[in-house]
Amino acid sequence: MTPLLTAEGTSRTVQTGKWKNHYNEAGTGRPVLMLHGSGPGAMGWNTFGPNMRRLPNASG
Repeated sequence: MTPLLTAEGTSRTVQTGKWKNHYNEAGTGRPVLMLHGSGPGAMGWNTFGPNMRRLPNASG
């Protein structure tokens, strides 16, 4: 059974110079970088969280 992914459980930050960047990290294996657009809700976990749950079953 795949563990439930949450925004809080996958939330990470990295400091690069004077910028602090937020990202979510989950799973193992080869990394997949998902970039979001802009606008209302674009940065919300509800926007991309469901896609992260589907990735382990994706082929490619």
